[in-house]
Amino acid sequence: MFEEAPVGTVNPNPMNMASPSNAVGAMGRCQVCGNMRQTSPVKFHHNVGMIVLRQTRSIQGNMCKTCMRSKYWEFMGKNLLLGPWGIISVIVTPIYMVTNTVTYVSGTRKLSGAVE
Repeated sequence: MFEEAPVGTVNPNPMNMASPSNAVGAMGRCQVCGNMRQTSPVKFHHNVGMIVLRQTRSIQGNMCKTCMRSKYWEFMGKNLLLGPWGIISVIVTPIYMVTNTVTYVSGTRKLSGAVE
């Protein structure tokens, strides 16, 4: 029978999970668009600074080249516009921007021969 998970949790398909056992550039299902393409495991972060508070969001999964580019620019835009508006966020946001860029560049290099 169908069993409901608690609110706020996701029951991931074990075949789609980002793990070290998934070969980089191997054909797999992109966890963003769901298409069968060459994928690479990536993780992006963005920060929202709110003077004395901050929120951090991240996305992690096996992504195709197209979705990787889309999520990279989405998260970089949020970092640029919403990131540096807090005390701690002034320090954290540039760190996230550098790590996102390194992750994006390494992911696209691994998928350099992939068809989009």
